[in-house]
Amino acid sequence: MTYNSTPWGRTFWGSDADKKEIEDTFIALSNRFKAPALVGEWGVTGKSIEPGACWHYFDFFVRTTIKYKLAAQLWDNGDDHFDRLNHVWRDPVKLAILQSAVKGVNNSIVTYGQEPALYFAPEQAVGERSVNVDWNGNKLKDVRFDSETGRTLKKGRDYTPTATGVTFSAAYLSSLIQTYPATQLGPLAKLWVIPSKGAAFPISLIRNTLPTLSATYFTVTDTSNSFVIPVTNWGGSTLAMVQAIRRDGAILKDDWTQWLGPLEQGRLNWGDFEPETAGVALSTSLLSTISSSGQEVDLTLEFWPRVPGNNVTVTVRVL
Repeated sequence: MTYNSTPWGRTFWGSDADKKEIEDTFIALSNRFKAPALVGEWGVTGKSIEPGACWHYFDFFVRTTIKYKLAAQLWDNGDDHFDRLNHVWRDPVKLAILQSAVKGVNNSIVTYGQEPALYFAPEQAVGERSVNVDWNGNKLKDVRFDSETGRTLKKGRDYTPTATGVTFSAAYLSSLIQTYPATQLGPLAKLWVIPSKGAAFPISLIRNTLPTLSATYFTVTDTSNSFVIPVTNWGGSTLAMVQAIRRDGAILKDDWTQWLGPLEQGRLNWGDFEPETAGVALSTSLLSTISSSGQEVDLTLEFWPRVPGNNVTVTVRVL
């Protein structure tokens, strides 16, 4: 029962269909064996899954195992959840959600499809912004700057709670973002949402722009080594996924993904590509696949947030 977000653009989880799949499995398990059972491996793995999707998965999985009187044992390879060298959780929110769910306490989590982040373009006029939250019977207690114990924002001036989330005022966001140098890109600050019960969680404020590349057409003659698409400036952005489409319009590999959702069609797997400081590395396996196609291939580099236009397309030819 480990959800792997790495393949084919699955950077998200938490739809009604996703939840039904898990619950139907547990119902079948309970009906078939009618005895206590240990779910020996569960978790979320993958380099590109949205944090909010991880939180949804942890919360729903634990609550559903308890509902059907199953025991669940979290699986971790040391890279996903717990940092075994430093003895800390990589994302403490996951632990807090797990602990609350085990106790039967409802967690409030950003709504499915809503990243726990707000993005701002450089020199952009900052307006009012809202984050959608599933309160799950809770209320908003506080919003705090930087940490769970940081400075408390003023309700009604800095933010306003709503039935569907929380709205941050234009005046507050503008004044906060202006405290950071205009040249500073990437994560700027975190605003922690503190519900009346359950785990607190951060909303990241990120200033970014599209990365710039030295070129958008590349000819590769050596497939014995990986090839790096050079990125001259990441612009504070983070790579989310890569789509690969042949020049004739066909999907380069795993053409069955055409039957998946629009964020999954034609997407590659992590391992086919890896972001590096200098750019995006294409594996030798992917280069061989491009070569075998006998065509130029358009690689669309998608960045967070995964919205139309927030991407750069490069064309790769392998001789």
